Amino acid sequence: MMISKNIKGLREVFSEGLSLFSLPFLLLPFFLFYEKTNIYSQEEKKIVYKWEIDHYEPQPGKILGIWNYVRTKSELKMLKEKYGYSGVFIMSGEQSLYDIATKELGFDKDKLLVSISYPSGTDYYEKWIKDMPAENYYIDESVNHGCLGNGNRRLYDPDEFKAIKKYIQMLRPGSKLITSGYKRCAHLEELGKIADLMMYSSYSNWVYHPELPCLSNMPWGPKLESSYIEAGYDQRQSWTDMKNIFGKRFSSTWIKTIEVSEFFDLFAHAKKLGLDQIWVYNYMEEDKNGNPVSCYRSDQYEAISQAAYQNGFLKQYLKEMKAVYKRHKGDWIIESESPTGKIKENMIP
Repeated sequence: MMISKNIKGLREVFSEGLSLFSLPFLLLPFFLFYEKTNIYSQEEKKIVYKWEIDHYEPQPGKILGIWNYVRTKSELKMLKEKYGYSGVFIMSGEQSLYDIATKELGFDKDKLLVSISYPSGTDYYEKWIKDMPAENYYIDESVNHGCLGNGNRRLYDPDEFKAIKKYIQMLRPGSKLITSGYKRCAHLEELGKIADLMMYSSYSNWVYHPELPCLSNMPWGPKLESSYIEAGYDQRQSWTDMKNIFGKRFSSTWIKTIEVSEFFDLFAHAKKLGLDQIWVYNYMEEDKNGNPVSCYRSDQYEAISQAAYQNGFLKQYLKEMKAVYKRHKGDWIIESESPTGKIKENMIP
């Protein structure tokens, strides 16, 4: 006698055509079951078809980029082909990574972020701009001065910025000079008028305190300013301030977080502000023994790409899987699983 039974719990949770958006983000599974056919024999077997996430691809006009600790060909290939990353951060003078990204993996030069931060003189940035064609050249935290002295910080001035921008325009017409910061002081505003694009470089919220004085110790601009104080890990308000100050120039930002739920919040706010580039800092953390490690694991890569997809920064593609179950002591256990070869885009409702 043929007995038709469902896999325990599947019909209670999933049904054919279920949207990935019908569950809260934190409970969102990375696969989708649907019961397509039932095949039974005397051995009581059952076939279930399900859609699983296969990969992500960039949305037109958007960039998901990464500054990665593991800078190998295989790692970058995975980030590009599985998780939808289209941008790679190239550290100053890192020609080998540039060559791997562009010549071996096919990353678009227009979507690279090439650092040209340098200690002094012009030889450094001129060589890097010559050797590494790109659309975006980057100087990190160009005027991130302290209030009690600047130590060994490399700080730039407007004349220097104008010279760098002029050289970029001469050698790479159409390419952009990008800089970053998080204390929205008069010095950053001044360089922000010269730079083509601005980024927010902190992973915390920095709040303006007019009652607290700050001695800039800068050879140009105001000598005395008000302070910015770190105030929690939700940087969205600082992003809003950057947008209000720099307008369209603030179109990209850095993110880093260990809170999985925050990925969605950050991408949602980036969408609200009209940002078109999100760069993930995954360069270096330290484990409990002080050894350098990557910030993110593969499950967190998935969470980042899910959040990017749900907020219009990535496309998501599903693959159909065929799972064969057999009855064993009253329970259904999986016997085999294989892809059917069908791939479809999972459109945002």
